[in-house]
Amino acid sequence: MTQDSNQQPPITLSETAADVLKAVANNAEVDTEDAVIRFSIQQQDDQISHHIALEAEPGEADVVFEQHGLKMVVAEEQVPFLNGSHIDYAANDDQPQLVVSNPNLQTS
Repeated sequence: MTQDSNQQPPITLSETAADVLKAVANNAEVDTEDAVIRFSIQQQDDQISHHIALEAEPGEADVVFEQHGLKMVVAEEQVPFLNGSHIDYAANDDQPQLVVSNPNLQTS
């Protein structure tokens, strides 16, 4: 399901994070013309982690949206858990990383 361009996407992405993801996509062995960046969360035991993956195409039950020239997807059932999240890029102490701020997950 493609999201209406007037709606707020479930996840926002900084331009810097988008540039990093574009570079990764360009170096991957996936046809980047149709490729999508998938955002998801996974729970194992009491730990919840965010995942970002490059996939060849969206699935039927995905919410599809675009930002900064990237086509991104979230599984429809995960939208409530990711809605309002923001992804940025940080390079602290020579440890570059994508940083996810998710208001739906409580940290302890």
